[in-house]
Amino acid sequence: MRTLTLVVLTTMTLPAQAQTLQEPVLYASPADVTAAAARSKAAATLSAEVLVALPPFRVVVEHRGKPTPASVHERNNELINILSGAGTLIMGGTLNDEKRRDATNMTGTGINGGRSYALVKGSYVFIPAGMPHYFASIDKEGLVITSIYIPAVQ
Repeated sequence: MRTLTLVVLTTMTLPAQAQTLQEPVLYASPADVTAAAARSKAAATLSAEVLVALPPFRVVVEHRGKPTPASVHERNNELINILSGAGTLIMGGTLNDEKRRDATNMTGTGINGGRSYALVKGSYVFIPAGMPHYFASIDKEGLVITSIYIPAVQ
């Protein structure tokens, strides 16, 4: 009953988001996480599979099989949890050859400066909005992560 009340109250307090939301996804079982990671791994390109979502918040799972281009999320903070695999994340500094990917994200060929973080199962990384970052290396098994996107306070 509390879950129903939460959904009703949240829908009432967020009318703009509620109009575009088909149905909130408030729970993901371990089997859901495993299935989403498998779908992401099988995708031809990087695929962020939504686990739970109540706009503007969402949690996704991704399988990353190779290093990724550097990027900046201008309006979202990102909290990453490493579920399996290992790699290295570079965070901070400035984007090299920056280009606009879409209305709220930039991409680049790398990062000038920044700090290197070793990623292993159980690690968490908080990437503030506007912070350049990229997965510089990923081990041969790949990296499975969950990311929670949190709107930045404007």
